[in-house]
Amino acid sequence: MVGTRRAQGAQKRQQLVEGARRMIYHQGVERTTLADVATEANVAVGNIFYYFKTKDELVDAIVEGYSEERDELLARLNRRRTPRTRLKALVDELDANRDSISQYGCPIGTLASELDKRFGIDASSRSQELLGVVVDWAETQFREMGRPDARDLAVTLVAAYQGTAVLTHSLRDPDLMHRQSQRMLRWIDALADPAAEAAPVP
Repeated sequence: MVGTRRAQGAQKRQQLVEGARRMIYHQGVERTTLADVATEANVAVGNIFYYFKTKDELVDAIVEGYSEERDELLARLNRRRTPRTRLKALVDELDANRDSISQYGCPIGTLASELDKRFGIDASSRSQELLGVVVDWAETQFREMGRPDARDLAVTLVAAYQGTAVLTHSLRDPDLMHRQSQRMLRWIDALADPAAEAAPVP
């Protein structure tokens, strides 16, 4: 009986996290209330406080969920044989989300930006958790490719994607994301070529 109650509690908590994630992705942290989340998750409003005392606790749970998904993605990419194919697979993964990005923006990038505005310096660890790990991972790939400027290239790659995501959302043009992704793929190929000392920025 106790095990059943715990399982039900865990399921309800996950419902709330998933509901909050959808609402925050669609309308942002500031516009989303705990009552909105409860309605979206089909949970009684009063019950939400049993699992999350504040919206900040709920946001932390969302960040944790995104982090777990990111780690799973990077683990899959790491199974590829070369750093070039890993980086290109990352770009393909991002491009695959172009339709949702055109409607709502990049879920991780927009959340990280909003957290910085909402919490200021106290949000630095949250933003680092969302985006910094990807930059670090990309740096490792470029370093394995023998690039001495691996850190700068990693920042360029992530910045190019995030900038493209902003434009794709602003212009509501998923094809823009696809076209720029193709440019990023060619850029990675050029960087992997030992003769390409100064490949153009994507």
